[in-house]
Amino acid sequence: MDVKPDPEEEYVIMPLGVLERILRYAMIVCQEHCPAGRDPATCPYIVNLTRQVG
Repeated sequence: MDVKPDPEEEYVIMPLGVLERILRYAMIVCQEHCPAGRDPATCPYIVNLTRQVG
């Protein structure tokens, strides 16, 4: 997957461990509220990002 930075976006640098914790929390929220009460475009994005992080 070739990701190119978008000059119109803002970016954040954070430790990988922090990102992993945020993603773990987000996955639990998606699982508990899926499909009701979730943004259908966001949960698949979180799943794909989680796979990329490992």
